[in-house]
Amino acid sequence: MTFAQGTCPALLHDSNDNSSVEIADVLSILSFFGASVENEACPLLHDSNDNGTIDISDILSILSLFGVSDSDDDGLWDNADDCTDTFAANYIGDQGTCAYCAPVNDLNSSPEEAITIGSGLSNNHMNVGIDACNGTTVSLGVVERFVGNVEPQSVNLTNYQVNNGYADVPGGAEPGARWNYLLSVNLGEHTFEDVDVKFGLDFDPSDNFDASNLEGSYTIFGSFSEAFPLVQTGTGIDYAQANIFQDSQNFDFGFWSELASAVDVAFDPNAVGVYNVGVYVYSLEGALLTFSEISVQVIHDSE
Repeated sequence: MTFAQGTCPALLHDSNDNSSVEIADVLSILSFFGASVENEACPLLHDSNDNGTIDISDILSILSLFGVSDSDDDGLWDNADDCTDTFAANYIGDQGTCAYCAPVNDLNSSPEEAITIGSGLSNNHMNVGIDACNGTTVSLGVVERFVGNVEPQSVNLTNYQVNNGYADVPGGAEPGARWNYLLSVNLGEHTFEDVDVKFGLDFDPSDNFDASNLEGSYTIFGSFSEAFPLVQTGTGIDYAQANIFQDSQNFDFGFWSELASAVDVAFDPNAVGVYNVGVYVYSLEGALLTFSEISVQVIHDSE
């Protein structure tokens, strides 16, 4: 078929009448033969952060599937980074293996946060463990029930001396020993799911605590994360997402006495001796960030 010069016909298939043959027209022709392309948006194959676009975060996410990642976001791939623990003082850049701020203890002191549990409890006379690099503190003290905070001994500011026997409690109050421990954990800008906080209680009145062997010295020693599901059931608070936890308990109260009896240990408020309590904050890499340890020396009531 030939056409004389100047007599070319209209475009043979201009389906959208725009005087041009383009991809829409090609698709239109294909439709005559039963082939079609649905006009639907294809889902993004890997939008890891669900922001509707493929960006650098998605590319890094894909690389992580092949073992290539930068978990601490410091600009170095983990396989070339000697420190990926973001709680270390030197995790940013290539500064060698992880180094941490040395824990500091402020004895017979007060943490920044007030005690908001119970009634009339103060934050005085506590052993405050401090991780200055990460803004974390853990504090322990002793309360004489219905009296007030106990001041530590001047010759040993980690030791608190109390009398043996049962507390003189008002009607309706739970009976028990004369003293409670007082605990406050403040993780600052972090939450409990970011770290591993462990708590230890020594129900043995013999004075044989070994700080180098925590699991062997404490009757009960475990992570907060193990107890938080039970706490959430009772309180409705998801402490894994919280940054502060406070508690004041008696060794003779039901919760602790039941746990102690499970390991064949019974607490006797009349017994004299030394009991130990400790709280420890570890990074998820296992590095000790800060801690607070106290001893409670129970003596015979002189009255």
